Amino acid sequence: FSMGVRCAKSMLAAYDAIHRVLTVRLPVLGPGEDVKALIVAPKVKLSRQAFNHMRGPCEEGGPMLRRYLYGEPLRDSFKLRRPDGVVVTCEIVAASEGGGNLRSTWLIACIFDEAAFHDSEDGAVNLRGNRGALNARLVPGGREMIVSSPWADEGTFNELFVKHFGKPSDRFVAVHAKSRQMNPTLSEQDELDAFADDPDNAARE
Repeated sequence: FSMGVRCAKSMLAAYDAIHRVLTVRLPVLGPGEDVKALIVAPKVKLSRQAFNHMRGPCEEGGPMLRRYLYGEPLRDSFKLRRPDGVVVTCEIVAASEGGGNLRSTWLIACIFDEAAFHDSEDGAVNLRGNRGALNARLVPGGREMIVSSPWADEGTFNELFVKHFGKPSDRFVAVHAKSRQMNPTLSEQDELDAFADDPDNAARE
Protein backbone atom coordinates (compact mmCIF):
# COMPACT_ATOMS: atom_id res chain seq x y z
CA PHE A 1 0.00 0.00 0.00
CA SER A 2 1.38 3.41 -0.96
CA MET A 3 -1.14 5.79 0.58
CA GLY A 4 -1.37 9.18 2.20
CA VAL A 5 -1.71 9.68 5.93
CA ARG A 6 -4.96 8.79 7.73
CA CYS A 7 -5.97 6.33 5.01
CA ALA A 8 -6.38 3.35 7.37
CA LYS A 9 -3.65 1.48 5.47
CA SER A 10 -2.15 0.04 8.67
CA MET A 11 -5.60 -0.93 9.91
CA LEU A 12 -6.44 -2.74 6.65
CA ALA A 13 -3.15 -4.65 6.82
CA ALA A 14 -3.71 -5.54 10.48
CA TYR A 15 -7.22 -6.84 9.85
CA ASP A 16 -6.01 -8.98 6.96
CA ALA A 17 -3.28 -10.40 9.21
CA ILE A 18 -5.85 -11.41 11.86
CA HIS A 19 -7.94 -13.11 9.19
CA ARG A 20 -4.94 -15.12 8.00
CA VAL A 21 -3.87 -16.03 11.52
CA LEU A 22 -7.25 -17.67 12.10
CA THR A 23 -7.94 -19.22 8.69
CA VAL A 24 -4.78 -20.16 6.76
CA ARG A 25 -4.09 -23.90 6.81
CA LEU A 26 -0.79 -24.91 8.37
CA PRO A 27 0.21 -28.24 6.82
CA VAL A 28 3.92 -27.35 7.08
CA LEU A 29 3.89 -26.93 10.86
CA GLY A 30 5.66 -29.68 12.78
CA PRO A 31 5.38 -30.53 16.49
CA GLY A 32 6.72 -27.74 18.66
CA GLU A 33 7.34 -25.33 15.80
CA ASP A 34 6.47 -21.66 16.27
CA VAL A 35 4.31 -19.63 13.94
CA LYS A 36 3.95 -15.87 14.12
CA ALA A 37 2.32 -12.84 12.57
CA LEU A 38 4.72 -9.90 12.69
CA ILE A 39 4.64 -6.15 12.26
CA VAL A 40 8.15 -5.02 11.35
CA ALA A 41 9.20 -1.38 11.55
CA PRO A 42 12.49 0.55 11.50
CA LYS A 43 11.73 1.34 15.13
CA VAL A 44 9.04 -0.29 17.24
CA LYS A 45 7.43 3.02 18.23
CA LEU A 46 6.71 3.82 14.56
CA SER A 47 4.28 0.91 14.28
CA ARG A 48 2.59 0.99 17.67
CA GLN A 49 -0.70 2.07 16.07
CA ALA A 50 -0.60 -0.75 13.52
CA PHE A 51 -0.06 -3.22 16.36
CA ASN A 52 -2.97 -1.70 18.27
CA HIS A 53 -5.15 -2.19 15.17
CA MET A 54 -4.30 -5.89 15.32
CA ARG A 55 -4.67 -6.38 19.05
CA GLY A 56 -7.62 -4.06 19.68
CA PRO A 57 -10.33 -6.02 17.85
CA CYS A 58 -9.19 -9.24 19.54
CA GLU A 59 -9.37 -7.72 23.01
CA GLU A 60 -12.35 -5.40 22.60
CA GLY A 61 -14.17 -6.43 19.43
CA GLY A 62 -16.66 -8.75 21.08
CA PRO A 63 -16.79 -12.47 21.84
CA MET A 64 -16.33 -13.61 18.23
CA LEU A 65 -12.64 -12.66 18.29
CA ARG A 66 -12.02 -12.45 22.03
CA ARG A 67 -12.57 -16.19 22.40
CA TYR A 68 -9.35 -16.82 20.44
CA LEU A 69 -7.13 -14.88 22.85
CA TYR A 70 -4.64 -17.15 24.60
CA GLY A 71 -2.87 -16.14 27.79
CA GLU A 72 -2.14 -12.61 28.96
CA PRO A 73 -1.32 -10.02 26.28
CA LEU A 74 2.05 -8.26 26.65
CA ARG A 75 3.05 -4.77 25.58
CA ASP A 76 4.52 -5.91 22.26
CA SER A 77 2.80 -9.25 21.66
CA PHE A 78 -0.31 -11.34 22.19
CA LYS A 79 -1.33 -14.86 21.27
CA LEU A 80 -4.33 -16.33 19.49
CA ARG A 81 -5.37 -19.97 19.67
CA ARG A 82 -6.77 -20.94 16.28
CA PRO A 83 -9.81 -23.19 15.81
CA ASP A 84 -7.39 -26.07 15.09
CA GLY A 85 -5.65 -25.51 18.44
CA VAL A 86 -2.43 -24.00 17.04
CA VAL A 87 -1.25 -20.96 19.01
CA VAL A 88 0.04 -18.05 16.91
CA THR A 89 2.09 -15.21 18.37
CA CYS A 90 1.23 -11.75 17.00
CA GLU A 91 4.13 -9.43 17.63
CA ILE A 92 5.67 -6.07 16.78
CA VAL A 93 9.43 -6.08 16.26
CA ALA A 94 12.13 -3.68 15.11
CA ALA A 95 13.85 -4.46 11.84
CA SER A 96 17.22 -6.10 12.48
CA GLU A 97 20.33 -6.69 10.43
CA GLY A 98 19.81 -9.49 7.91
CA GLY A 99 16.22 -9.97 9.05
CA GLY A 100 17.25 -11.68 12.27
CA ASN A 101 13.86 -11.05 13.92
CA LEU A 102 12.13 -12.91 11.06
CA ARG A 103 14.18 -16.08 11.34
CA SER A 104 13.73 -19.30 13.35
CA THR A 105 9.94 -19.31 12.95
CA TRP A 106 7.18 -19.80 10.42
CA LEU A 107 5.31 -16.66 9.45
CA ILE A 108 1.61 -16.53 8.63
CA ALA A 109 1.61 -12.77 8.00
CA CYS A 110 4.27 -10.08 7.92
CA ILE A 111 3.53 -6.35 7.73
CA PHE A 112 6.42 -4.06 6.88
CA ASP A 113 4.97 -0.87 8.30
CA GLU A 114 6.33 2.58 7.36
CA ALA A 115 8.27 0.68 4.73
CA ALA A 116 9.59 3.77 2.95
CA PHE A 117 11.52 4.61 6.12
CA HIS A 118 13.31 1.25 6.44
CA ASP A 119 16.00 2.63 4.14
CA SER A 120 16.30 6.04 5.83
CA GLU A 121 19.32 7.14 7.83
CA ASP A 122 17.75 6.28 11.18
CA GLY A 123 16.23 3.00 9.99
CA ALA A 124 17.78 -0.02 11.70
CA VAL A 125 18.49 -1.86 8.44
CA ASN A 126 17.25 -1.90 4.87
CA LEU A 127 13.94 -3.28 3.65
CA ARG A 128 15.56 -5.50 1.01
CA GLY A 129 17.53 -7.47 3.59
CA ASN A 130 14.51 -8.07 5.80
CA ARG A 131 12.34 -9.15 2.87
CA GLY A 132 15.03 -11.63 1.91
CA ALA A 133 14.74 -13.30 5.30
CA LEU A 134 10.98 -13.62 4.84
CA ASN A 135 10.92 -15.59 1.58
CA ALA A 136 11.46 -19.12 2.89
CA ARG A 137 9.47 -18.59 6.10
CA LEU A 138 6.06 -17.46 4.86
CA VAL A 139 3.61 -20.38 4.97
CA PRO A 140 1.47 -21.18 1.91
CA GLY A 141 -1.47 -18.79 2.00
CA GLY A 142 0.40 -16.35 4.22
CA ARG A 143 0.80 -12.75 3.16
CA GLU A 144 3.50 -10.10 3.13
CA MET A 145 2.19 -6.53 3.26
CA ILE A 146 4.42 -3.53 2.58
CA VAL A 147 2.72 -0.41 3.87
CA SER A 148 3.79 3.23 3.88
CA SER A 149 3.09 6.79 3.00
CA PRO A 150 5.52 7.53 0.14
CA TRP A 151 8.65 9.41 1.06
CA ALA A 152 11.16 9.53 -1.80
CA ASP A 153 11.55 8.49 -5.42
CA GLU A 154 14.29 6.06 -4.46
CA GLY A 155 14.81 3.10 -2.14
CA THR A 156 13.37 -0.42 -2.07
CA PHE A 157 9.80 0.61 -1.28
CA ASN A 158 9.60 2.96 -4.25
CA GLU A 159 11.26 0.39 -6.53
CA LEU A 160 8.72 -2.28 -5.58
CA PHE A 161 5.80 0.08 -6.02
CA VAL A 162 6.93 1.29 -9.45
CA LYS A 163 7.63 -2.26 -10.57
CA HIS A 164 4.20 -3.66 -9.66
CA PHE A 165 1.77 -0.73 -9.82
CA GLY A 166 -0.73 -1.29 -12.63
CA LYS A 167 0.60 -4.83 -13.21
CA PRO A 168 -1.17 -7.05 -10.65
CA SER A 169 -0.27 -10.74 -10.60
CA ASP A 170 -1.04 -13.78 -8.50
CA ARG A 171 1.81 -12.73 -6.17
CA PHE A 172 1.85 -8.93 -6.14
CA VAL A 173 -0.70 -6.12 -6.03
CA ALA A 174 0.37 -2.49 -5.60
CA VAL A 175 -2.25 -0.08 -4.22
CA HIS A 176 -2.06 3.72 -4.27
CA ALA A 177 -4.50 6.25 -2.82
CA LYS A 178 -4.52 9.83 -1.62
CA SER A 179 -5.63 10.56 1.91
CA ARG A 180 -9.07 11.99 1.09
CA GLN A 181 -9.83 9.18 -1.38
CA MET A 182 -9.79 6.72 1.51
CA ASN A 183 -10.91 9.10 4.25
CA PRO A 184 -13.29 11.81 2.98
CA THR A 185 -13.79 13.10 6.52
CA LEU A 186 -10.39 14.78 6.36
CA SER A 187 -10.63 18.53 6.01
CA GLU A 188 -10.19 19.75 2.45
CA GLN A 189 -9.11 23.13 3.79
CA ASP A 190 -6.39 21.51 5.90
CA GLU A 191 -5.15 19.76 2.77
CA LEU A 192 -5.07 23.02 0.81
CA ASP A 193 -3.26 24.76 3.67
CA ALA A 194 -0.67 21.97 3.83
CA PHE A 195 0.10 22.27 0.12
CA ALA A 196 0.36 26.04 0.41
CA ASP A 197 2.75 25.76 3.35
CA ASP A 198 5.05 22.96 2.07
CA PRO A 199 4.06 21.42 -1.28
CA ASP A 200 6.77 18.72 -1.31
CA ASN A 201 5.96 17.42 2.17
CA ALA A 202 2.20 17.60 1.53
CA ALA A 203 2.59 15.58 -1.67
CA ARG A 204 4.31 12.82 0.31
CA GLU A 205 1.93 12.83 3.26
